[in-house]
Amino acid sequence: MQQKRKFGCGNFSIVGPVNDRLDRIGCARLMCNTYGCVRCLPKKLRRVRTRIAQIASEQKLLKFVTLTLDPKKIPQGVRSERYLRQTWRKMRVLLARRFGKSISSACWNFKNQV
Repeated sequence: MQQKRKFGCGNFSIVGPVNDRLDRIGCARLMCNTYGCVRCLPKKLRRVRTRIAQIASEQKLLKFVTLTLDPKKIPQGVRSERYLRQTWRKMRVLLARRFGKSISSACWNFKNQV
């Protein structure tokens, strides 16, 4: 997947009063803030990573679990992301029954098999 800069991303500016004060004028670059833009992606990912780390430390999430599925085990005709979400849900229920209350977050990483 080739990423490219969105048309107009960062090429335009917004000009107006700063903090509703008419005596100060400021300008800001208008960005698209999408994951598909090469210019916006690094900043957006930094913010997401920082927020995940902040929430993990607040909730005292100390364990990391990886669920890896063999593509051959996914039933024919079933969408892989749907099957993975259902399997993740089942695993969370089993872990909650065994270890008590569980708070979790998921990060999906899909790879094409060559």
